[in-house]
Amino acid sequence: RGVEDRGYFHWLSGRKNIDEVVEIHKRIRRLVREEAGKLG
Repeated sequence: RGVEDRGYFHWLSGRKNIDEVVEIHKRIRRLVREEAGKLG
C-alpha cells in the first residue's frame, strides 16, 4: 500500500509542482471533512 502511494505522489509531482499538489490535497481533505460533518 505504501509503495502504491509513493508511486502515485511521484506521478503527481512529475505533472505539477509540489505546492499545487499540496493545495489540491488540502482542498480535497477539507471537502471530505465537510461531507463527514454533514453526515455526522
